[in-house]
Amino acid sequence: GDYLVAYSRYNNNNIFDEIIDMIKDKTLNEKEIIEQDKYYMFKASKCFKDFFDLMQEEKDFDDFLEFIKANVKIILNKEDDFTSAEQVFANLNANKVALTNAYLIKGLLLTKATRRNVNGYSKKHFKEIMDERAIMGRLWDEIYSWFNQKDVSTFFFATKENGMEKLLELVYDIYYTNDNTENEIIKKFENNFKVKELSHIINNDYELFNRFHNSIRTEEKAFVCLNQIKHTYKLLRSWYEQPEFYNLIGYNQFTIKYKDVKEKQKRFYGNIRNLMNKSNIELLKQLKDNVIKAILIKQGESLGYENKNKTHQLLLALSVFPEHEDNTKEKRFRFDFYSFSEENWTLEHIFPQNPNTEKITIESEIDREWVRKKIEERINKKDTTTVEKQKLNDTINKVINGEEINSSDIGFIFSEVVNPHDLGNMALLSIRVNPALSNSFFNGKRVKILKKINEGNFVPKHTIDLFSKMLSPLKIEENNLIIDKKLDSTLTTWTNTDIDFHKHWILNRLQEIIKLLN
Repeated sequence: GDYLVAYSRYNNNNIFDEIIDMIKDKTLNEKEIIEQDKYYMFKASKCFKDFFDLMQEEKDFDDFLEFIKANVKIILNKEDDFTSAEQVFANLNANKVALTNAYLIKGLLLTKATRRNVNGYSKKHFKEIMDERAIMGRLWDEIYSWFNQKDVSTFFFATKENGMEKLLELVYDIYYTNDNTENEIIKKFENNFKVKELSHIINNDYELFNRFHNSIRTEEKAFVCLNQIKHTYKLLRSWYEQPEFYNLIGYNQFTIKYKDVKEKQKRFYGNIRNLMNKSNIELLKQLKDNVIKAILIKQGESLGYENKNKTHQLLLALSVFPEHEDNTKEKRFRFDFYSFSEENWTLEHIFPQNPNTEKITIESEIDREWVRKKIEERINKKDTTTVEKQKLNDTINKVINGEEINSSDIGFIFSEVVNPHDLGNMALLSIRVNPALSNSFFNGKRVKILKKINEGNFVPKHTIDLFSKMLSPLKIEENNLIIDKKLDSTLTTWTNTDIDFHKHWILNRLQEIIKLLN
């Protein structure tokens, strides 16, 4: 037949007839279609045909045609005779914005919500609709901008991108999960896309939009939905901006252990979902109970490097809920969970464990100097033989020159600490920032951490206090006597005495945190 649209790529204008013939040909294997445009035209036309066939089966085809005639408009881009096809293509395809779920849902809600009639009045004037859309659009952009900040979306959803989509998923989950209004014909049509071998529907990038589209059928519902999005945004933002809520929620989020990123995102989302629809009093109680449960030590529970997860939880609590002289500071303190996560602050030994490798190189100049002094002390011992002295002097030369040495050559230094895996020898250190840090000796670590602080970088508070040896003194009962104990004042070393004190300090401080939360 004659077509209103001519397709100039091929000489004949009956390209559309050719596509129809291809659809009718039951023996045609679509993989044999070589031309890209014909292939996609065939796929699209086949999809239309399947849908129309289904509509006719269900006897809804005539109604559907009436709907198309009444509601669908075609935009015609008309160009003059002097405009090239390439220019038309460039004009239509330049400055495209990817149609993500968030953009599509925004279009759906703003289009519908602004067309609702208030108090039974007649239709609004077009300018009135556009003004209302502009106001709603500004609020949407504010929400979109806030949730797409990396620190915000990481805090709530463990992702640096698509924070707005996660918020919309949350809103749908809370208000519309049971609102199953999906058309039966659409469900049947979707079944055409099932992959028989995999027996599930191909993953749809716009599944979230489709869910909203199925649920938001009326103008009034769209208006209500926008208010639900606004309410959820205000609630989550209030949690984020109040240090008490922020620290409690963050602690619960960032002490989760997970197999992979997908599981982490699922757990973060699940945590936030579980906190919704609670009063502030109920919410605070639940969050505090969760923290107490995480830091409560069971009788006979092993602590230290052997129980990494628990020890990590304990040490993080010391930085998220630090000691303050007065309560007002405590309520204002805000831990930086984003930097903590980004820089990968993980459980490490303060005094390094013996690497148990044949060869090691001491990277830090500060450590080389400290090791040299320790070897000299060994040389000057009365019971050190001449042969041992010679070997130790060789080791000093290698250390100073930054050469490899056998770890066994300085084994006596590592063996000074009785139990390197003890709770008192554990700290949160950032391996991502400096991989050499974990194998440095105490003074080398201390200098690097202080340098990091001076450069304005984030360091957990407990780690700062530890390496500057500023942990507050303790009163410890020994042999029925109350003894004042504190860290050794020597800044360059970390000894068995320090480890013992630090362990007592941690356990004492955890009890204080539990009292504070109760």
